[in-house]
Amino acid sequence: MTQEQLDSNNKEFEPQNWREKNVEVVSDEVKRHPEANTALFLGLISIPLSTGPIGLATSAFGIIAGIRTMKATKTNPDLYTPDSYKKGLAGLICSIVALAIFGITSILYVSLV
Repeated sequence: MTQEQLDSNNKEFEPQNWREKNVEVVSDEVKRHPEANTALFLGLISIPLSTGPIGLATSAFGIIAGIRTMKATKTNPDLYTPDSYKKGLAGLICSIVALAIFGITSILYVSLV
């Protein structure tokens, strides 16, 4: 094989060409929802804090942010990435779990005191 044939065979395995062929590029028009990470963060942080009033507040705000994110990504699917919907849903679920833990611990505290 000549050097030119080796070079032409190696071009298809170059990292730059491989990235262009196999990775989906998100255009400038499609963006992440600005509240998606907020909903996820509030949902995750509300679980360890769920036994106190701070957990109640973070779970309430996490539920609101999760619902707003999911509603916006459902009504405008071309505007936001599908990852935004998933983060909003995860934040909503975590916030609901934290709210349930807060309710159970509040009932137990009141019944035992």
